[in-house]
Amino acid sequence: MIACSQFSTQVAIILKDVNDEEPKFISANETFVGENSPPNTLVMVVKALDMDEGRNSYVEYVLQNEKSTFNLGSADGLLRVVGNIDRETRSNYTLQVGSRFYYFPFT
Repeated sequence: MIACSQFSTQVAIILKDVNDEEPKFISANETFVGENSPPNTLVMVVKALDMDEGRNSYVEYVLQNEKSTFNLGSADGLLRVVGNIDRETRSNYTLQVGSRFYYFPFT
């Protein structure tokens, strides 16, 4: 009879995050600013969260209209006045704010 030795080991499997979550906006969707506010006045902070991890959670913000009156920081979401806002000329604005997220495959 031949003697046989048996050995074992544990194998750990670590799951890598894939970019499968879409950003969700968590900031208010209405705010107020005084008429005739000077350029660079902060109106609000737009914020979206992406539940992915690491680089896959990076969100970039995009202002889709009213670019001559407002500016949106693509990385920080700071919405600022850049043009003339006069209530007697126009009493409100409806901005379209979008978000982009990037796909970084795991390595």
